[in-house]
Amino acid sequence: MIRYYDPEDIRQADILAVEKYGITSLELMENAGTNAASEVMKRYPEALSILIFAGPGNNGGDGFVAARFFLDKGLKVRLILSADPDSYKGDAKTNLDTLMQLNAPECTVKYSKDLSDIEIKKEVNDADCLIDSLLGTGSKGAPRGEVERLIKHCQNRAVVAFDIPSGIDPFSGSIYDPCIKADTPVTFLAAKRGM
Repeated sequence: MIRYYDPEDIRQADILAVEKYGITSLELMENAGTNAASEVMKRYPEALSILIFAGPGNNGGDGFVAARFFLDKGLKVRLILSADPDSYKGDAKTNLDTLMQLNAPECTVKYSKDLSDIEIKKEVNDADCLIDSLLGTGSKGAPRGEVERLIKHCQNRAVVAFDIPSGIDPFSGSIYDPCIKADTPVTFLAAKRGM
């Protein structure tokens, strides 16, 4: 039987890891993104091209870490950010900056507002694997703006969701419209109650 936890329980575990055991929040993100990417490669071993939809917070940061992992394995990686690259903060910004500094020819990073729906659809269709790294367990309410727009482009596609599928309330399990219908959710630390 799976035990489910409130997102606040997971946050408290992260705080404990930082304050009591000296693990930095950047290391926690590195572990989450790396392990999620490793799981993607196990589940989709034939995938050569990865498309990551990255949100404005730490869930997006997990996607940036995963992108570096995929690049290290020789895969082609494309990211579409739901937020202006200059608006990222904290660990997510650190990992975005690290990714950008690689200047890897196999990696492109684009801002969704700069793309038409046709261009996004082409990116989706060209990918062997699509990753939802948009909203994490801190999200509240129905997806809006560019996050909502990107979720709509995930319909009828196999999607790997990092932590919890975007559009599902992490506390109650309420399903908003739109919502990612993930084939493979890869959650961090423990299953969330909303799952």
